[in-house]
Amino acid sequence: VYQNSLEVKAEEEKEKIEELKETASKALGNSTSENPKETYKDESVYVKADATGKVSNTTVTEWLKNPGEGTVEDASKLDEIKNIKGDEAFTEGSNSTLLWESDGKDIYYQGTTDEELPVEVKVSYKLDGKEITPEELKGKDGKVEITFDYENNSRQLVEINGSQEEMYVPFTMVTALMLPTDEYQNVTVDHGKIISDADKDIVVGLV
Repeated sequence: VYQNSLEVKAEEEKEKIEELKETASKALGNSTSENPKETYKDESVYVKADATGKVSNTTVTEWLKNPGEGTVEDASKLDEIKNIKGDEAFTEGSNSTLLWESDGKDIYYQGTTDEELPVEVKVSYKLDGKEITPEELKGKDGKVEITFDYENNSRQLVEINGSQEEMYVPFTMVTALMLPTDEYQNVTVDHGKIISDADKDIVVGLV
């Protein structure tokens, strides 16, 4: 019964997320419902980083939702672009334009980028009040403090009342950790919540 209730709740949460995405899309003028004949793009960014948050690889996956037939035009500055769910080919045009021979199908492709992330995440550690590296921390016992710091890199100059002001794009950041209860006890969190799930504590932070 517990598992079934979790599945129902998960489905409800998924529906809420989809509703939020649709609302945000409409606010940005990207909704497919207003003009179903336009191609809609859904983008996901996957970042591989070490235990301190230093990025080693960034992969971007694009989903072009195709409402028609023939060629689909997209713009992308990604490197190493490849189709990951089909054999549709593309040709490169000017100004980073990609022309996909879609034949009415959705296009799924991915590539890599070395551009700066909109929000940088740094992770630091302390053991018994003293700073320690992740490598040194491994296998040790004591009071551990893990701190996540975020730096917003998405800023631009805009004109406000005749003067140039630096404005930041607002973000909500969610960080989650899964800590086995046989290794971590007396877990607390600032600006977050702890959810106990049998053999592990799920720590969720929000900023």
